[in-house]
Amino acid sequence: MNTRGQGLDANTQTHKVGKNYLFSIAIDRYQYSPPLYNCVRDAEHIIGLLHQEYQFTPENTFSLYNEAATEKNIFDTFKKLVTLVRPEDNLLILYSGHGEFEADIEEGYWIPVDAQLGDFSDYVSNSRIVKYLKAIDAHHILLIVDSCFSGTLFANRNLGSAHSASRLDEIPSRWLITAGRNEVVSDGKPGDHSPFADNILYFLENNKDQSLSVADLSDAVIDAVIYNSRQTPRGEPLQDVGHRGGQFFFHRKGFVPTTVAKTTSSNKDPEPIATAKVNPTGATKGSGGSGFWIFGAIAVGVVLIVYLAGRFFSPELEAPAELEYDAQIDLPETSPTDKEASPSQADLSTKESNTEEDSPTNRVEQAWAAAQKTNTEEAYRRFIDRFPKSRLVNEAEVKIAEKYRYAMDFSPTLRGGQQVEINFGVGQAPFRIQIIKPNGEVVVKHWDKKATFKIDLGEIEKKKSGVNVLKVIVSDHNFKKAGHVLPIY
Repeated sequence: MNTRGQGLDANTQTHKVGKNYLFSIAIDRYQYSPPLYNCVRDAEHIIGLLHQEYQFTPENTFSLYNEAATEKNIFDTFKKLVTLVRPEDNLLILYSGHGEFEADIEEGYWIPVDAQLGDFSDYVSNSRIVKYLKAIDAHHILLIVDSCFSGTLFANRNLGSAHSASRLDEIPSRWLITAGRNEVVSDGKPGDHSPFADNILYFLENNKDQSLSVADLSDAVIDAVIYNSRQTPRGEPLQDVGHRGGQFFFHRKGFVPTTVAKTTSSNKDPEPIATAKVNPTGATKGSGGSGFWIFGAIAVGVVLIVYLAGRFFSPELEAPAELEYDAQIDLPETSPTDKEASPSQADLSTKESNTEEDSPTNRVEQAWAAAQKTNTEEAYRRFIDRFPKSRLVNEAEVKIAEKYRYAMDFSPTLRGGQQVEINFGVGQAPFRIQIIKPNGEVVVKHWDKKATFKIDLGEIEKKKSGVNVLKVIVSDHNFKKAGHVLPIY
């Protein structure tokens, strides 16, 4: 019976552990493009950390900085890696510099140091990079790219795997983590790190486990960058370059991954599980079955659906499975006045929001068109008050936030592993505070002053593996939003 991808037979031999190769490209001083400030610094700090703490070595590291990062040298190094890297080896590629996107043909590029600005023929294209990735016969390949980059390289994300970490490490993978989508990203203040590189370093430095998977690193970095800057990173498997469903792991020096335990089995296929039925006495029989058990299965399904509906649609525990923000836009939220409204008001707002799908010329859309035409804060606030359940409320909040030039700012601290303390900087009270625990539980509080806010969360349940973080999101009276991530050890 043939198996592919993640469906590997348990008897399959574990892969031979090879070398970790590292190819780093970083450019601050361009010949024709505007200068950058932190690219080389970022790359050197990441490489230094990998050499010191993780299983990377200087002899297997190739670096092209500033004047050395020409188009010719970049592709010559790729060619060298094609012949050097073996199937048991891993390859990590770092790029920090200018990026470009050609909308007409949906092509992304890295800009080498000697490229003429605006001349795409001098750039390093995504499509050519992909060809080299296909030619490099490595076990794991991971790209970490701190530049504007095309999202068209990504495959659909599917990380819901029941495999152990050791099994995921054995399965070949091709991953990419970028500082942004198809957008401009920040280089940071001179002498500092970019927001993206700063968080890569932070989570690698503060990882307390012997291994850190690319998925956990990616999730932690994405959340942290989104909450603290105006860019949206992305981390997912690459498309059409040999990804088999595995993950690269950053193993600390001296750590030897445990192998998957082997099991013995006969060559013939096992009997399909569907043919075995359990009778009330605990015995099994080949076919048929009691209507009682069918009824029981239906009853269990109904109870499960009711339970899940209560969890997913409860406004007090509103949290999406995957947080993805556009700028500083947060989760859909329900105004605290909704619960306090009189029955007639609640019925009216529900009726108005329900008519939204009935006709393109309903009152909700007419009111929204009028608010957009007036384009004042008062008009948008009136719309929110009239239609608090409308799908357009978030857009109205964005319009209000855009009318204020300040950036929401606050500083959270985790004391004693369970008490959160928030000091507010820029922002106008009252504040809406969301605290998302590692297990997904959401605590929502309202705070009507700028004085320090404190809350005791009690014992915080941690995930069994990966990076545990507490996410704190605050929005103010003008719907300005910002967030921070607090690691939990």
